[in-house]
Amino acid sequence: IANPQATGGMAAVEFWPCMFLYLPNRWVDSLGAYVSLLMFQIFFGLFLMNPVTRGFCTHLTVVMIFCVAGMVHMFIMGAHLNLLTPWRAAVCRICRVGAILGFLGVIVTSNVVLMTSWIGANAPFFFWFCESLGLSSMSMFVICFRYENLSQMPV
Repeated sequence: IANPQATGGMAAVEFWPCMFLYLPNRWVDSLGAYVSLLMFQIFFGLFLMNPVTRGFCTHLTVVMIFCVAGMVHMFIMGAHLNLLTPWRAAVCRICRVGAILGFLGVIVTSNVVLMTSWIGANAPFFFWFCESLGLSSMSMFVICFRYENLSQMPV
């Protein structure tokens, strides 16, 4: 993301999923889930405000923090999958693994890029793939994490 059009496009595509990321937290009584999601949202916004062309180190720092916050959130939400129907829990587990692997890939790729040009020369789209996998999986998790019967929802 290095220009206003791309930033606006990503913000527009991610707005709905990011807004709905908070819905499971209405049903899950967890301060950790709320704080990790809040950190993700703050640093995701800072990511959109700090393109790589403005300041590489700032961009990289913000990306790594939002990735760690996203992974922490996915780990915390994983503890609440037993509240869902089996098929929803299975889809959420797949999305959760995708998000964690994607965000972990972003962190590893970012650090490797600082040390060598191998990824840029041999796998130029791997960083983008990991970032897309992490954000898409986290967005899909939200769609699948809901109760079939609202009367079963914890109060």
